[in-house]
Amino acid sequence: MKQEKPKQRRVESVDNLRVVAALTVLFGHAVHALQETRAFADVELSHYRQGLGPLIFLAIAGFVAAHSAHHEFGLPLAGSRYLSKRLLRVVPLYWLYTALFLLVAVAAPAVLDHGGLAPGHVLGSFTFWPVPRPGDGKLRPLLNSGWALNYIVWFHVWFAVCLGLGRRLGIACCIVGLVVVELLPSGPGIGSWSFFASRKFYLIGLGLLCALVHRALRDRISLPTAAAFPFVGGLCWLAWLVSESDADWKMAACAIAIVLVGAFARGLQEGSIVASLWSKMARASYSIYLSQAFTLSAFTILADRSGILAHLPFALALLLLTVWSLVWGVVGHRLLEAPLHKWVVAWWGRAAPTAESQSGRKQSNA
Repeated sequence: MKQEKPKQRRVESVDNLRVVAALTVLFGHAVHALQETRAFADVELSHYRQGLGPLIFLAIAGFVAAHSAHHEFGLPLAGSRYLSKRLLRVVPLYWLYTALFLLVAVAAPAVLDHGGLAPGHVLGSFTFWPVPRPGDGKLRPLLNSGWALNYIVWFHVWFAVCLGLGRRLGIACCIVGLVVVELLPSGPGIGSWSFFASRKFYLIGLGLLCALVHRALRDRISLPTAAAFPFVGGLCWLAWLVSESDADWKMAACAIAIVLVGAFARGLQEGSIVASLWSKMARASYSIYLSQAFTLSAFTILADRSGILAHLPFALALLLLTVWSLVWGVVGHRLLEAPLHKWVVAWWGRAAPTAESQSGRKQSNA
């Protein structure tokens, strides 16, 4: 008799934290985009610093990996199933937006800030390998916001390898591997490896540990949403205040605390307007994250050239720009991401049959 694997419950509150991460990234880039316009070139926001959003995404990646694959360790082909599922979710939309960015950069170089094009850099952008950008030498892909995906994709590859081991050994090897990469020498002379040895993998590993803590304590701790939301908001505000080049650990601590609080928080009340809107933004968070290079540029170019920005206070312009990007991010999810993912999954199902169907064929042939 075939033994069914226990179904893994999604931690909805952690999934919903993707909205917090996407909003913090979008807000920071919107501030920078407005400061690049003629109307707000003199605006100084010395008290505001960005960088928390990608750290939350990294921690969530580790959490979701450990939680979703908890019962997969040691099973046949568990690593290939896990990796194909993750790559099918991450790669197609990123490739689409990267290709669109490349097309615009070639056709209208002045529209997007890309710092120049080079074949090696373009190839690295599509293969999730950090290559110095031609203009400034920074290890950033064509689609600037995609830098965090370099960490996430290669973490998925390593985690898939570790799934072939038992649960305890697999988790231990995964964490040790992340630590070893972080202990590698870093600096200008190291090249692309210096990108990975920058303490970002620690965030993914800590997110993985958060999933283990949540699994051990989830029946004992339950935080009301009314208390969790102000706490998460306060941590975001604190991270913006304390974040400096020599204090990355403070922002990392805020990111991990946000993921832990989110893990133990109860979900929003089903059926409410807030829950419905939040759920829509959570599903569209990846689209919001990747599409902002286009939505921010389109808004600022049109509004600046028309002279509208000169008649708006900075706060109102920032609000309008944020809402504009959110709306187009959700539209992009409905019209691009969801259909593309459905098509790719269907294509992959035909091209690469699952382990269950393969085992079924073997039994029928026996």
